[in-house]
Amino acid sequence: MNDTGSTGLLARAASFSGLTLVSRLTGVLRDVAIATAFGAGAGSDAFVLAFRIPNSLRRLFADGALSAAFIPALVRERDHADPLRVERFIARMAGTLAMWVTLVAALAMLLATPLAVLFAPGATRDPGQVALLAQLLRITFPFLPCISLAALAGAVLMSHGRYARWALAPALLNLCMVAGAWGLAPHLGVPITALAWGVLAGGLLQLAWLWAGVRRLGMRVCPAWGARDPRVRAVAKAMLPTVAGASVAQLNLVFASGLASLLHAGSQTWLYQADRFLELPLALLGASMGIVLLPALSRQFARDDGTAARTLAWALRGTALTTLPAATGLILLSGPLMATFFQYGRYTAFDAAMSARALALMSLGLPALVAIKTLLPAYYARGDLASPVRMAAVSLLCNAGGCVLLLAAAVTFAPGASADARPWDVRLAALPGLHAYLALASAVANSCNAVLLWRGLRRAGVLAAQPHDGRELARVALSCAVMAAVLLPLRACVDFAALAVFGRVGALLVLVAVGGLAFVATWHLLGGRLSRLRSPPG
Repeated sequence: MNDTGSTGLLARAASFSGLTLVSRLTGVLRDVAIATAFGAGAGSDAFVLAFRIPNSLRRLFADGALSAAFIPALVRERDHADPLRVERFIARMAGTLAMWVTLVAALAMLLATPLAVLFAPGATRDPGQVALLAQLLRITFPFLPCISLAALAGAVLMSHGRYARWALAPALLNLCMVAGAWGLAPHLGVPITALAWGVLAGGLLQLAWLWAGVRRLGMRVCPAWGARDPRVRAVAKAMLPTVAGASVAQLNLVFASGLASLLHAGSQTWLYQADRFLELPLALLGASMGIVLLPALSRQFARDDGTAARTLAWALRGTALTTLPAATGLILLSGPLMATFFQYGRYTAFDAAMSARALALMSLGLPALVAIKTLLPAYYARGDLASPVRMAAVSLLCNAGGCVLLLAAAVTFAPGASADARPWDVRLAALPGLHAYLALASAVANSCNAVLLWRGLRRAGVLAAQPHDGRELARVALSCAVMAAVLLPLRACVDFAALAVFGRVGALLVLVAVGGLAFVATWHLLGGRLSRLRSPPG
């Protein structure tokens, strides 16, 4: 398939998105299972943290950092080396990566209690909560080496243009967690630990599934220590700037998780459920495009024929067309979405309302998040891994500062604050809804990051404005406004809390269909045409 053609990239991104949708639907099922089985409280908050910590650390050793450094190196190796040499390269990468992430996981399991206190200082008010979080961390941290090695296998597959297994792999994790919530939990003394065991089982299955895909390519890879291999050293060196950027992100995670642990019980869960809804369009629109762009842009920048800049401009136009209406829909329908999917069992109407508040504010940053996923491959493909680190540091400092300022203002100006003599952390925990300020700060920080990345590529001459970009953006924005004008009165006519499950689903589907039709019809009447996305930009 021609890497230079936008049509080919669109087909790959659409294929990957379709397969990712299957995984994300199982993710929705997983989140429904967690919400209905455990609700939002101290136990679910502990699991959210125990899952988030190793899952976020994988970004330090895998995902973005590994893909950005390893895929271009592997593509070059395949172009200039014999198959056996390529296999030895992969084997040594796997062995070296396995050694380091296993050591990190073992150390984290030994230090589970201090980690629990570090990430959740608010839990120290209840020693039992610290002990529970430490127990969950000891179960979930072996997930880190599993998913890191699985990501390496996924990078190998993607370098060969094989995206299906990587796109479907998360479904294995999701189904294991569903089995834990609905099947295993009732039989355990501490039911929430069933989710942690589901995470571990899902990591092992993903590892086996993806390496089986590598074997289907005809490769017989046996992990071997390769720290002295110059190719492994080169990948490790190339990863350092991205790892540094991910380290900045982890510091921000420590800070944000610590703040959330000081808030009302359930805040971690409310933010988690909102974030999970945001992950659906982010994976379908942003991650899919980013994954298919990296190998293509690596080749295009190597040829230096100008096609990379045109491909990137085309990708950004598609990003605007898809993410702006998606963000508008999530903001307008955040309440109906949470009520339809989660307001059952132990997840109350209050929990659904709190999650909806977080989702609406997080969605403000969705276009920026997808733009980040689209812009980063351009930096990685050019070998510029340091600039995104500096930009991430600026945006994350913005996030931390925004969180502190917003929470301080909320506590200071709350009704009766002047006469409240309680300690500030007690006052924070007593006010439900403050988690929404963390969501707002995150959206602002992501927008800052996207602007910095875009400006950096403009200054480097990699990204140039196209003649009709402003008109295209105005067309999409006006179509979103029409969609909002149609949806707002319709949403006000439906009381989702009063409906049974099938009534909620039906009403939500009607709202989504009407809103989508309003957007598409307006966009088309204003001159929008999909053919411009299928054709390479001129």
